[in-house]
Amino acid sequence: MRPVIAALLEIIAKYQRSVEDLTHWLCTRTGQWDDDRPVDRLDEPAVVLEAVKSHYGVQWWSGRVVNLSRKS
Repeated sequence: MRPVIAALLEIIAKYQRSVEDLTHWLCTRTGQWDDDRPVDRLDEPAVVLEAVKSHYGVQWWSGRVVNLSRKS
């Protein structure tokens, strides 16, 4: 198993997301990376880890964005 996978599992646990959520995210193409999937970028762990934090660390409430990954 690649070390980045262990780090991804830690991050999704922090945001109370499931392995299934992570698997879906890893396999979904994104315009952020010219339609590559995060799984296509696992050789760039820093990029993937920042992207997963950005993806799961933001939630919408009442039409505004709340960044859950920002430290208070």
